[in-house]
Amino acid sequence: MNPYIRDIQRLQDLLELKIMDTQPEEYLNDLAKLTSTICNTPVSLISFIDDKKQWYKAKIGVSATEVPVEETICQYTLLAEDVLEFEDALNAKVLEGNPHVHTENGVRFYAGINLYSENGNAVGTLCTVGNNPQKLTDYQKEALRIIAKQVMIHVNKEKANEILKNELKQLVEEKVEIAQKQLKVQEQAYDNLYAAIEKSNSVIEFNPNGVVINVNDNFLDIFGYRKSEVIGKKNTIFLDEEDTFNNKNFWDKLRKGKSQSGKFKRLTKEGKTIWIQASYSPVLDFNGNLVKITKIAQDITFEIESQQNLKLAKQLADDLSAQKDTFIANMSHELRTPLNAIVGFSDLLYKDELDKKKLKYLSAIKSASDSLLFLVNDILDLSKIESGIIQFDKNSFSLKSVIEQVFSVLSLKAEQKKIEFKYSINTSVPKYIITDKNRLIQVLNNLLNNAIKFTDKGKVYLEVSSKKKASKVELVFSIKDTGIGIKADKLDAIFNRFTQAESSTTRIYGGTGLGLNISKLIVKRQGGDIGVRSTFNIGSEFWFTLPVEEVQDLDEVLEIDESTVETLHATILVCEDNELNRILLYSIFKETNFKVQFAENGLQGIELVKKNTFDLILMDLQMPHLDGYETTKIIRNELKLKMPIIALTAHSLIKEKKICLDIGMSDYLSKPFRRTELLTKMANLLKVEKSSVFNLDGLDEYAGNNEEFKKQMIAVFLKTSEKELEELENYFNDSNFSEASKVVHKLKSSLGILSVDLELAKSLEMKLLETKNKENIIGLYDSFVKQLKQLSHELLTYLNRN
Repeated sequence: MNPYIRDIQRLQDLLELKIMDTQPEEYLNDLAKLTSTICNTPVSLISFIDDKKQWYKAKIGVSATEVPVEETICQYTLLAEDVLEFEDALNAKVLEGNPHVHTENGVRFYAGINLYSENGNAVGTLCTVGNNPQKLTDYQKEALRIIAKQVMIHVNKEKANEILKNELKQLVEEKVEIAQKQLKVQEQAYDNLYAAIEKSNSVIEFNPNGVVINVNDNFLDIFGYRKSEVIGKKNTIFLDEEDTFNNKNFWDKLRKGKSQSGKFKRLTKEGKTIWIQASYSPVLDFNGNLVKITKIAQDITFEIESQQNLKLAKQLADDLSAQKDTFIANMSHELRTPLNAIVGFSDLLYKDELDKKKLKYLSAIKSASDSLLFLVNDILDLSKIESGIIQFDKNSFSLKSVIEQVFSVLSLKAEQKKIEFKYSINTSVPKYIITDKNRLIQVLNNLLNNAIKFTDKGKVYLEVSSKKKASKVELVFSIKDTGIGIKADKLDAIFNRFTQAESSTTRIYGGTGLGLNISKLIVKRQGGDIGVRSTFNIGSEFWFTLPVEEVQDLDEVLEIDESTVETLHATILVCEDNELNRILLYSIFKETNFKVQFAENGLQGIELVKKNTFDLILMDLQMPHLDGYETTKIIRNELKLKMPIIALTAHSLIKEKKICLDIGMSDYLSKPFRRTELLTKMANLLKVEKSSVFNLDGLDEYAGNNEEFKKQMIAVFLKTSEKELEELENYFNDSNFSEASKVVHKLKSSLGILSVDLELAKSLEMKLLETKNKENIIGLYDSFVKQLKQLSHELLTYLNRN
């Protein structure tokens, strides 16, 4: 049939229904009520729908009589062949934006079925609506179909089938009976729940104005009141002054129907403070009006006090930890300051002493000071480990030079015990690596020192090999000795803290039992492994692995050996308040080309920096009047100077190093330090700070890319410039400025070949001819000499590399 003709017939059917004189509508209302009962819903409708509106012939649970068709849900039922059900209307896409669904307390459940005219047209619906999602059973759906037929039978004035009435009656009775049983069960569940809440919680009820209208015994037990003492009282009797002030906003939210919950501080009858975990729930009537507010609470005073005690204990532990750090720092300072002088002066004396008897005494001093230094370092490292602040740096260096450094320190002990002490490095091992240089030295020192200590005859041998591992190289270090060995049952515990193989070990050999534990931590933290193999009374092999990076570009290696240090020229400021340390540093620097000035505190240091130009500063941290930290801040932030600053401190805490670097220091050196360690750090920083003063483009043109000829030219320049520099210094010191000017003129041509900037040379040559007082050009003269010495050093480095 043509859809247009069908719609016309449907409208005709609807018109007949509108004007038809039907029986009284009580029966239809009964059917609507029956639908609600069977489906457990508050709303049921029997309605007809035309092209503009839906009007209700019978209704349960609503007051309206009609609605526009575009607002209806039933419009979709007309398109269905059977029962249309929306179990949760909020999830139905076709109902998005429907004003009866998307509103507070709106339609959440819908089920409807068509009402058909005698001509077979869907002219209306029987539907039922609920405020909560639900799902009809097959039994309920069948009941809807039956009721829909009954509706149309009534509308068409046909006699109802008696059997159908009996079936419907039976359905209703069964459903009512089921509903009554469910209601009874639900009531019992609520009663049990409320009883359980009352038994384990305090319950108090307020009227909308915050006046107490009821309390349970649990509440009275917690707060210490009698019931007569709180009924009719405002809730503020449980609040202190601060909470009373904040109470108005809290109760304004409750009166608006907003529940509140959380942890609250309250007062008992005696004025004692307690803590409760409570929820405040507004109770509304059917019209949405606030009836009362119910509070359910639990006493959590013990938990809160426990948390506060825990917080207090943590604060106390933090304070004790800070005191421990301070103690260790102070102890470190007190130990390291004199130890620095002992180690430093014994190194200097041992280096120059020729008398065998004195050398023997110096060896004993050196051995004792080394042992004491190991002990101090172990104690401080243990503190770092316990605080979780051990950190690792990355350095580029020659592995061989590090091993030689360790062997130079320990070889004296091996010689004294007359044991063989050697090392070998496999050819596969990279020459230059990147890892934490100082930590590697520490582990090697610990393991090799132990091996020497526990070996009375035979040898101690270090072997280094490597293997590729992903993008890194894994170094394998093996330290073998022919010492006392370790019993098999002691091997598993040998790396534990304060553990030694036998109780007599400390008494006989000394030591803290910390070295192996610290070594294990250092290796493990860097992704390596460590272990031991040993046979009692035969010997031991301690081994460890360490992942490192291989240096690809030799320019990354910042190592400078001691012979190179001797060629450097620089002006150094030493800020140090300890006289012994000043004497020690003076003794170290007098053998170098460094010009050194001393300041006894930060204030003197600042004045010297303002009046002079320094290439590098050595900064003690603890000084009177102005310490090293504040002095550095003034140099960096106020004077805006960028020369390298090395912190010298008798403290050795990692956080102190971080503070030093954060405020602008360039490096950090713990006392006691060795001469070579200090000079190498200084040389590296001086090297890094200076950019190259020459290039070989001009020389290449003269040499025609002949490398040998180029080297010869550089060698000639180094030899002649050394002589000319000596002449220049003599003439300048004698104030013979005319001859000094001639020397500078000779140097200019050589400097030009090496593409050196000639501005300094030109200016100095001119000023030497004009001046009569060296004080007028001392700064220009020093800058030129410094440029010349740097050039010599860089050319010498070039020759050594090529």
